[in-house]
Amino acid sequence: MTAEYLEENQPYLDQALTVLKDHFGERPFTAAEIRMRALPVIREHLEVLVWLGHLRRESSVIYRMNRAA
Repeated sequence: MTAEYLEENQPYLDQALTVLKDHFGERPFTAAEIRMRALPVIREHLEVLVWLGHLRRESSVIYRMNRAA
């Protein structure tokens, strides 16, 4: 991962970490827990964030079109 990628996606990574902490508590994760339990949680959460981001972009485009009309 590049520094630019991490900087751009830091809010999403922070939110994914918060979800993990909510599900599993503050303790460290083992590699098996990450593969079996954490990745599905992260994937589901990120899918929602991508969907919300898509809606935000769509509403922004619609807003700009309405202002231009």
